[in-house]
Amino acid sequence: KGIARHRGTDQRQAAALTERDALTIRARLGDSSRNLRDVALMLVGRDLLARASELVALTVDALEYTEDGALVRLRRHKTSTDTLTYFIGLEAAAAVKAWLARAGITKGPLFQTLYKGGTVTSRPLTTRDVRRILKELAVTAGLKHGSDISGHSLRVGMAQDLAAGDLDLVSIMQAGGWRSAAMVA
Repeated sequence: KGIARHRGTDQRQAAALTERDALTIRARLGDSSRNLRDVALMLVGRDLLARASELVALTVDALEYTEDGALVRLRRHKTSTDTLTYFIGLEAAAAVKAWLARAGITKGPLFQTLYKGGTVTSRPLTTRDVRRILKELAVTAGLKHGSDISGHSLRVGMAQDLAAGDLDLVSIMQAGGWRSAAMVA
């Protein structure tokens, strides 16, 4: 680590999972419990510009549904000890409701692991699970960059979508919890 700090290392940018990619993925999935969970995970992660660690830490009681979507209490682990309230849109909120209803989850971790038959285990997903799920979704959907998808791909993809939609840098930084413009760039 010391040598890497001294000499520097090349950082590889996570492949982006953009809105177009999310639409492609959704169009190719069925309505199994696993698919409902994975779509909810993807949509919530994009709307929150969340890290994998933030997604797996979400609990059912952190959600408050509104007529426009849902409010989510989220602690940005890496950059803050404060819990802040963020908004997810109607599509992500509906996906979460469908997942929770199918799984019968009323408390505890929002995104839980499943047995092969689709039964909920009550154990939260891990960050490793999030990376694996996102990569599987992208490969299954036939995305050309599917094998390069990582746990940060939702965050990168949404930031790119926001920038393409002419949102200013400060707003993107605030939405993703970044403190440095260099990190967004």
